[in-house]
Amino acid sequence: MENRQNIYKDRRVNWLTTVGLAFLLAFGIFGISQMILSPCSRVFASSECPVGSTQTFAENIGIQGGTTSTVTIDVGSPTKNITVSIPSTATSTLATTNTAQTISAAKTFDDNTILINDATNTNTYTLGGGVLEGDYRVNLPVITQTSTLVTQDLAQILTNKSIDADDNTIIDLDNTNIDAAAGIEVAKLATGTGNQLLQTNAGATSNEWTSTITPDQINVDDLIINDNKINTDGEVDFTLETNGAVMMTLNASTTVGNNNIYMKEQEFNGSGRVQVGAFDGQVAASSDQVIFTADEMMSASNKYVTGLVQIISKHDTAGNKWSTYLLFISGRSSAGSNSVTQITSQTVSGGCPLTFAFDGVTHDFTASNSSATLACDVGANFVGLGAWQD
Repeated sequence: MENRQNIYKDRRVNWLTTVGLAFLLAFGIFGISQMILSPCSRVFASSECPVGSTQTFAENIGIQGGTTSTVTIDVGSPTKNITVSIPSTATSTLATTNTAQTISAAKTFDDNTILINDATNTNTYTLGGGVLEGDYRVNLPVITQTSTLVTQDLAQILTNKSIDADDNTIIDLDNTNIDAAAGIEVAKLATGTGNQLLQTNAGATSNEWTSTITPDQINVDDLIINDNKINTDGEVDFTLETNGAVMMTLNASTTVGNNNIYMKEQEFNGSGRVQVGAFDGQVAASSDQVIFTADEMMSASNKYVTGLVQIISKHDTAGNKWSTYLLFISGRSSAGSNSVTQITSQTVSGGCPLTFAFDGVTHDFTASNSSATLACDVGANFVGLGAWQD
């Protein structure tokens, strides 16, 4: 029994001796390796790697920043030697691919190196630049809601935009581009000079302002003018024709207060016309006043006239004193054989008496006021027939 115990004791001593020797051998080898390896390769090294040294690490590199969490630098499976440069001019932070970060310094990207995925992450937008002659800044607008950038040649609908025509050129704008309800005012057109009209030019290529309408005849079917006036300066005639024949001529005489209507010319041993004239004026005290000129009644020399004249006259300061006259006149402008026959007259409260005659030189029909102090307001109309010899 005692011999068996001694045998077990010897075996334990031999096992402990073997383990101790193996431990001492491993520790010695580790110590020798730590002395041989550089400070960067030592397991328990606490000092920094020597400046300027290049060390190679197998697999990934794990770094702890004062906590139990480890940042692992995974180099993947490179197929060739790759150098990754870390900025050395200032303290900074590495940019990552999938975490939110703020870039606080200017970054320069080569042309066509910025790619942005679309909403499906299957297609990309590539940002490319042109050839610049200098450095320029592109300012993005200040917006208050989500919006879309405007492209140069894609179909897009613009809203809330103001385009200054002075600083932009708008091309290919035609009638179809203008809304039917636009209601463009004539005041928006360029103005001509005083009293000009707008017409299409002779080549029908554009509009123009003109003082003369070309052609001088405007054909309008069923023309109706309601409550309108045609005003002219000087002596202007308006002619009304039907089927090429003159039916009526409106004459604005240079004689103050006179306007005349010449009816259609008739053939009777020569030519003639029915004439209607009107006068609205005044015969001053102790003076003569032309009521109708020879031209307004007979139109020229060697002409004949016959007709009726109605006249009413009143004192310009007394409305209840007036006189009326109905006269028959006849004359020939070249011979001076003119006559005035008073058919009837009427006077109220003394009236404003006048006498009438043809001027022996001009053959004008005149009225004379014998009052030395009172002027007479006169209204007159003439209906007659003017003729001339063959």
